[in-house]
Amino acid sequence: MSEMESIDNMILRLKALKSAIKQKEKMRDKLFEMNHSNSTEKRRRKMSTDLNWHCMAIEKAKTEFARIFKNSFLDVDTEEKEYKPSSFQNYRG
Repeated sequence: MSEMESIDNMILRLKALKSAIKQKEKMRDKLFEMNHSNSTEKRRRKMSTDLNWHCMAIEKAKTEFARIFKNSFLDVDTEEKEYKPSSFQNYRG
């Protein structure tokens, strides 16, 4: 896979992840708005279960994205390194 294809793949996955997180927030808000007068216990349990499954799918997508990122060309060592081209020159960073 080329670098451009890798970037496009990551962008698509991030957009899908963003969309899933927005949907999760809507589901959560809808669940919090429910009360005993406007919904049944069965409906609240179903919405809670759906929200839990959706959150599990989001965690799986995050893990998958992290694996893809780790195996991509973008995964670089971010620790500070010293570069010493000669005995009197010392560059940090």
